[in-house]
Amino acid sequence: MTSPITKLEITDDITLFTVENIPNCVRTVAGFFTDIEREGISLDMISRAPSSRETGNISFTVSDGDFAKVAAIANKLKTQITDLIIKADTGNTKINLYGEPMSERPGVAAGVFRALSALEGLKIKMITTSEVDISILLSQEDADAAAVAIKREFKI
Repeated sequence: MTSPITKLEITDDITLFTVENIPNCVRTVAGFFTDIEREGISLDMISRAPSSRETGNISFTVSDGDFAKVAAIANKLKTQITDLIIKADTGNTKINLYGEPMSERPGVAAGVFRALSALEGLKIKMITTSEVDISILLSQEDADAAAVAIKREFKI
């Protein structure tokens, strides 16, 4: 059987930002992301998790080279919303797995995490998915071993 993963890409030097306690207001999020856009910065791996009815946490990744600009924008937002907590984690790697066959093959995510579970001490920092894509953020020092484990699991 052919692998449901047709492409594996590795991107180094990724920063994970998490903005906690951001109001559940689309305008606030849109304004924040628009300020980032105005700086010419591309966002990736965007995820939102509710923390209460009124607030939530938004995590996203950017290139390490954009860290200072995004931090400045986030700190500007913090002056307007004092309960915000801004966290940043640099020096990460994103492993992106892509394949059209993923949408019709059950168990791809299970296989990815089964492969990664064999790596002692590996910590996954963020996961985003679509029907044909799985992106995993982890520490740069774990990236090579993680890629090898996934390739072995899926025979790619």
